[in-house]
Amino acid sequence: MPAHPGTHTQVRTVVFNLKDPNNPDLRGRVAAGHVPPEALAHMGAEEMASDARKVANAQIRKEMAAELVRGQSQMATTDQFQ
Repeated sequence: MPAHPGTHTQVRTVVFNLKDPNNPDLRGRVAAGHVPPEALAHMGAEEMASDARKVANAQIRKEMAAELVRGQSQMATTDQFQ
């Protein structure tokens, strides 16, 4: 049993991100010593994401914020059911 709740989940997240073929950035940063292995235990999934994934996530957040400001998504409307 892990010493702290969530430890098992964090270990799985780290292993998944290190093995992910779409995430060579993290492996490179760890191998080059830019990210010490001890820091992996405290990093979130967003911090471990590849540079491409971080850009995509930022774009998604930007689009969702714009959608929130706009109110509702544009949906087709009809008066057929009145």
